[in-house]
Amino acid sequence: MFLLILFVATINTIIQPQTYQASVSGRVISSENQLPLINANIIIKSSPQMDRSFSTGTITDSLGNFKMKLPYGSYMLTVSYIGYEKFEKIFALTESNNSFEISIQLKPSVINEEEITITGERKEPSTIKQEIEPKDLKRMPTIYNDVLRAVQILPGVSSGSELSSGYNVRGGNFDDNLIYLNGFEIYRPFLLRQGIEENKTLINPDLVEEFRFYNGSFPASYGDKMSSALEVNYKLKDTDTLSGYAKVDMLNAGLTIKKKFGKINLAAAVRYAYPGLFLNELQTNGDYKPSYQDVQIFADIPVNADNRFEVLVLYADNKFNLTPSDWIGHFGGFSRGDIRALDILYFGERNYSFTTSLAGIKYSSLLSKNLQLNLSAARYNTKEDESSDLFSEFFYRSDAENETNREFIKSARENVDNKLDLVTYEFIPEIKFKKNNHLFTAGVNIRLTDLENQIDEAFSESSDTVSTDLPVDRFISESYKLNSYSVFVQDDFNLFENVFINAGIRGTYFDLNSEFFFSPRTTILYIPSAKHNFTFSWGYYYQPPYYNELRNKSGEDAKKLKAQRSIHYSAGWEYLFKEKVKMNLEFYYKDLDNLIPYYIDREKTEYLDQNSNEGFAYGFDIMFQGEIVEDMNSWIGYGYLNTKERNKTSNEPYRRRLTDQTHTLQIFLQDKIKKHPNWQAHTRLLFGSGHLYNLRQTITDPVSGKKYLQITPDKVDEFFIYFRIDMGLSAGFDIGEHQKLVVIAEVLNIFDHNNYGGYRFVQVAAEDPAGNNVPRIFAVPKVLSERFFNVSLELRF
Repeated sequence: MFLLILFVATINTIIQPQTYQASVSGRVISSENQLPLINANIIIKSSPQMDRSFSTGTITDSLGNFKMKLPYGSYMLTVSYIGYEKFEKIFALTESNNSFEISIQLKPSVINEEEITITGERKEPSTIKQEIEPKDLKRMPTIYNDVLRAVQILPGVSSGSELSSGYNVRGGNFDDNLIYLNGFEIYRPFLLRQGIEENKTLINPDLVEEFRFYNGSFPASYGDKMSSALEVNYKLKDTDTLSGYAKVDMLNAGLTIKKKFGKINLAAAVRYAYPGLFLNELQTNGDYKPSYQDVQIFADIPVNADNRFEVLVLYADNKFNLTPSDWIGHFGGFSRGDIRALDILYFGERNYSFTTSLAGIKYSSLLSKNLQLNLSAARYNTKEDESSDLFSEFFYRSDAENETNREFIKSARENVDNKLDLVTYEFIPEIKFKKNNHLFTAGVNIRLTDLENQIDEAFSESSDTVSTDLPVDRFISESYKLNSYSVFVQDDFNLFENVFINAGIRGTYFDLNSEFFFSPRTTILYIPSAKHNFTFSWGYYYQPPYYNELRNKSGEDAKKLKAQRSIHYSAGWEYLFKEKVKMNLEFYYKDLDNLIPYYIDREKTEYLDQNSNEGFAYGFDIMFQGEIVEDMNSWIGYGYLNTKERNKTSNEPYRRRLTDQTHTLQIFLQDKIKKHPNWQAHTRLLFGSGHLYNLRQTITDPVSGKKYLQITPDKVDEFFIYFRIDMGLSAGFDIGEHQKLVVIAEVLNIFDHNNYGGYRFVQVAAEDPAGNNVPRIFAVPKVLSERFFNVSLELRF
């Protein structure tokens, strides 16, 4: 298919429709700094002098250029860009004058800052990529007002835990997603267990101006993961006025300042999180001492009209210290009133910390009207420490209401001293070349990564009456060179006036296992009318082994692992009901191969030693999106998923993957009082049918004869449904000419629904249906967060 697309591209000029004999082209720049305006709207309509109606449009490319073919006639050209004054021009195309070229300088409009939203207009169909506006990111009620948790509301995405910033996309794992901040790849922490240890994520929502998410096929310029790509960009408005945000609530505080110094646009932001009040409501009781703090500096430095630098510096420090006292879990026949309990008493402590730093610089140079050079370099470093010295005692209560009648069943000891040090140096030279209706992009991605990994953990249990968990005692200390070298080339072009194609290929060499692979990727966009568009995407996506796949492997075992592979096929339809109100529907199929099977144990993903599995994922996502209320985005989405896998060497039937969450529903609704538009409501609903978890079985040690509970990677069961509604109410008050105070009240998990994040498996001597006391294995739910009230104050200036 990829070769066919390239072949068709070469004969593009031969088969253009003969009715479009003339052309219009031009370049759109800012009159203030002479920089190109990317994605400016170009609308061409027939003038009143023409005897027939005609209308078409396009957007400017990364160099600010545009070109379109038209029939002979008289036209009105309209150019618009948010934050700039509209430009209009009448022109004519005839046989003697069959081309029209124009250079356009748009003037900044004088608009109140509150009315400007840089990413307010979608330039590509939402079946290709999804976008969330910055104002929606800030108003979406989530724990810590977190950008990555906002991804959970998008089509094809599921999570199953509000405590974690991780997410699954169309049957993929948490590890299968790319995350970019201003073009630099960043990572979620690796040593997390439940996710609550992370506190906040690295991306600061007060600096975000662009949020783009690919939930399936993404271009060749993006890296090597199997499921999705998220691109978040910080950008600054060109203004001399000091502006920013100051915010404080019951979990977080932050300050962001933006100011222009000469030619340099500068932003500095600090954040501090203290989520102790929220953590104290969790199932594990104890003394929580969490803290998160970061500082970020972003500078946009235009040298002249054709050259500019961007600099991003980030440092984050996170600590999560817990001295647990007890844990209580309830299980049994809730509908029958047969409620039992498991009590755990703790002695000791758990500690987790990470420090992350990023220093990146980008340079862009417009070498000519049609040629642009981009250079970027970055250093990314994260250090993580996980430790525990914990002794616990387990008690069983056959009647959960009777706290005095409890039976000791076992004791457990946990000793952990895990460490990780990851350092990555990245260098990306890239060129963009405009030729006729083609925009060629080519680049190289050099990533030099050193990983120091220490796994030192021991888990053991003791009991005279019941089977205990299989003991674990392992020590691994390894250093890895995870260097990779990639080259990519892609072409964006118009095959016909209403057919747009992105076709590219990416080649990557991964140093650890000396593996080389090619990834062709293609997306076709067909726009038959102003109300309809159709997309078709296909591509190869490889994922070399990284920390999570390597964490419990020795050096030689690690080198045996190969890249997992997914071939994506998708077809989408977007229908525009009216301006800013649309529906999109997308069907997809993923052919999975070289999968590394894994299971979840002690809240960690444990990958096995071989690329032994194959599988598939298919389904569809449908979403209604638009401004139900003026200037406030809302959307309602539903997704269906079926994903399974099996061992490649057997003829056994396919079995469900752990990420097989069949049904998902995402709703984000916003409203405001008509007479008081500053009084607003923001509601988020997440629903998912149960994803899967691994069961336990009893085994007998052939030497000691002792019985243990062991995880079964091939036997799974389904969680109960995930259901959660979060609501926020905000009111804004003008307190000065350029100052505004916003008061926000949030209720998280408004219905206090018990969602499960996992199970503790215990064996107790309990009464069976026949009335006999026999050892039985019970799964005791680990309940996620309860209802939580949060109040915040935000000052905009």
